[in-house]
Amino acid sequence: MPSKTKVLAGVVLAVTLSGSVHAQLSEVPKAFEALDRGDGEAAQGTFSRAAVEALLALAESQRGDAQKSTLARAAELVPADAEGLRQRVQGMQLLAEGKNAEAAALYGALATREPRDKRVQYFLGVARQRADDLPGAIVALREATNLDRAFGVALVALGDALRQAGDFGGAYNAYNHATTPDGRPVSALLGRAASRMLIGDMEGAASDLELAIKISAPGMDRYRSLMGMFFLRAYERKVADGTSRVEQAVAMWQELGRTDMAVAACNAAGRIFLETGDPDGGESWYQAGWNLVLDSKTAAEERTLWQVRMLHGTARAAAARRDFNRADSLVAQAKGLMDQDSRNAEHYAWIYPYLKAYVELSRRDPDAAIANLQAVPAKEMDRPYLQFLMAEAYSRKRDRDAARLWYEKALASATGLDPETVIVRPLAVAWLAKNPAKN
Repeated sequence: MPSKTKVLAGVVLAVTLSGSVHAQLSEVPKAFEALDRGDGEAAQGTFSRAAVEALLALAESQRGDAQKSTLARAAELVPADAEGLRQRVQGMQLLAEGKNAEAAALYGALATREPRDKRVQYFLGVARQRADDLPGAIVALREATNLDRAFGVALVALGDALRQAGDFGGAYNAYNHATTPDGRPVSALLGRAASRMLIGDMEGAASDLELAIKISAPGMDRYRSLMGMFFLRAYERKVADGTSRVEQAVAMWQELGRTDMAVAACNAAGRIFLETGDPDGGESWYQAGWNLVLDSKTAAEERTLWQVRMLHGTARAAAARRDFNRADSLVAQAKGLMDQDSRNAEHYAWIYPYLKAYVELSRRDPDAAIANLQAVPAKEMDRPYLQFLMAEAYSRKRDRDAARLWYEKALASATGLDPETVIVRPLAVAWLAKNPAKN
C-alpha cells in the first residue's frame, strides 16, 4: 500500500492545474511529518491549499448548484495568507453567478501578478469572452496555450473564440491541436467539424462527425454529434440525408428518459425543414415533438412552454404556406398561453415579436415586420436568425444599405454547427454576393 505522503502527493499532482501547485508539492511530506509530530497547526496551511486546489478542479467539471456548493467549500478552506488562491476561488464564483465583467477584472489583476499561471490566463479568457470582449479573450487564451501547448481546455476555448471571431482557419488549428488521434475530447472534435464546415471542407466535417458519433456515449456528446451531422447536411441543402440522425437522437433521449431533449431534437428538425423550403415537413416535426410531450409525464407547467413552441413552429409553417387565417389563429393561441405563463415571461418577451415579425414578413409587410423586431429585447437581437429577418425586411423595402448592414451582422454571428448558422449563412452569403457594397 502506498504511503500517505505518496497518496496525497498523487492526488495533488492529479489535479495540478497551474504552476502554483507544483511549488506546494514539495511541502506535502513536511506537512505529514508535522502532523505525525502532533503539530497539526504547522501542517494545516499546506493541506488547506491542496484541498482548495482539488476543489477548484472539481468545480470546473461541475455546473449549477453543485459547482456553487463546491466553490463555497473551497472558499471556507483558503488560508488567511493565501490571497491569490482566495481570488481564484472568487473569480470562479463570479463566473458561476454570471458576473462576467467583474470576473474579468479580477482575473486581469491576477494575471498581472501571476503572468505565467496558465490557469489564470485561461479563466481570464473565459471571463472576457463571456463579457463580450472577444479580442481580449483571444489574447488571454493564446497566452494560456503558449504557456502549455497541450492545454486542451484552453485550446478548445481558443478555437471557440476564434470561430466566433470568424477566423475559421485559426479555429481549426486550435481544435486540431486539442484533438487526440482517437478523437478525444469530443468537444474539440465537434469544434473541428464546425470549422471544417465553415471553411468548406464538407468531407472532413462529415468524417469528424462520424467519429464523434462512434466514440460518444449516450448523452449530450452523442446528441451534439448526431444533430451536428443533420445540420451539416442541412448546410449542404441535403436535409433528407440527415433525417435518420435526428431519429437516432430522439430514440436515444427517449431511452434515457429525457423527453425534454427528445422534443428539442424534433423542434430543431422542424425548424430546419421549415426554413429550407419544406413547411409541411417542418410542421410534422413540430407536431411529433408535441406528441412526445402529450405521451409523457411532463409536468403541466412545463407543458405550456412546449405547447407554445409547437404553436410557434406550426404558425410559422402556416405563414410560409401563406395560410394566414390559420397562422393568425395559431399566433393568437400561442399568445393566450404566453399571457397565462408568467414563469417564462422573459422567453416570451422575444419569441412573440419574432413570431409576429415572421408572419408579417410572410404577408409581405416589411414595415410591420421591422416594427415587431424592434420590440425584441436588444440582447436577443444578437441571434443570427433575427438579424437575418431584419435584413430580409429591409431588403424587401429596397433599403439595400440597411439590409447589407443586417446581413453582415447575421453572417458574422452565424459561426456554429447549429440551426441558425446552417439556415442563415448560405442565404446571407448569397445576398451579399449579389449586392456588393458600392465603392
